[in-house]
Order: sequence, then C-alpha cells, then structure tokens
Amino acid sequence: RLDHMDAPAQRIATPAPLSVVNGSSLVEDPHGRVWTQTATGLLWFHDSGSGVAGGREGLPKGGAMALAVDGNGTLWAGGDGVHKLLGDGAWTVQTTAQGLPAELVWSVHRARDGRLWAGTADGLAVTEGRTWRTLPGSRQAQYMALAEDDQGALWAGTIAQSAGQTCLVKVERDRLRA
Repeated sequence: RLDHMDAPAQRIATPAPLSVVNGSSLVEDPHGRVWTQTATGLLWFHDSGSGVAGGREGLPKGGAMALAVDGNGTLWAGGDGVHKLLGDGAWTVQTTAQGLPAELVWSVHRARDGRLWAGTADGLAVTEGRTWRTLPGSRQAQYMALAEDDQGALWAGTIAQSAGQTCLVKVERDRLRA
C-alpha cells in the first residue's frame, strides 16, 4: 500500500544500521509494520515503535537478501535459506536440506497458484509440498528478482555464472523461456 503524503518526509532514527549490501526491500505486513534489511537481520517500523529481528529469532546471520509478503500476509525472507515469520515472532528456515539448489537465496515470491518460488545463487526452485524442486535448466545462474505478471506468468531476472550476463526469463509450465 502506498499513500500520498502532503507533509514533508520525516526522518526516523533506526535501532540498527540499514544495509546497502543486503538489498533495499521495503515490505508492509498485515499488522502495518514496514520491514527492511540490516547487515545482521531485519528492522521493522510501526506507528507504535520499531524493533530488530536477527539471529536470536532464527534469521540468517548475514542478514536477508530479499523480503516478500504473500497474499496470506506471511512475511518471507531470503538469505541463508528461505525464512518464514511465524505468528509468535519466531522464524522457520528451509535450506538445501529441504531441496533448495543453493543456500544463498536472492529472491522469494508466492505465486497466485499458491506455490512458493525461491531464486537462489545456483538455480530457481519451487515448493512441492514440504520440499523444493529445482527447475530443469535453471542451474548455473543466480536468480536475483522474481515477479508475476497480470496473466500469472512468473518472470525472473538472472545473472549467468559463467559469463556474468544478465537475462530476463519467463517461466511457463515450470519451464524456462528466454
């Protein structure tokens, strides 16, 4: 949700330094908290205050690379695995042990069909029940960004590991289309 502001922007002191390295996501959860990355975790703001979530809560030690809020209002963070915020402030994590092609997750997206996608440092994966499946032909590329168009097609911004070339690919019927 974006609202028009008639008043000038207000500076807010942060309880932890923001991270330029880990990305620049801003997402709003159903409780009205705005989340962003720090070098060691996540920072949230609300009219009632702010707070930091980090390693004690189960977040990646290196901070989060991506943030997403799905249609159910669930907050997801990509970093060292895919992290899901539980209702009590704790986080769960899914890693290569659950089938992700790489530990480092650059992007996360919940599609309209309910499936969760993760763009990793070595492939694109989608949930299959409680595990992940890597899309054929997606290895050897980093999946930096994921978005769904108005027709429900998933798009991915990638960087090929061998040549460092950037590319935009479309995912159709779980196949990559350049």
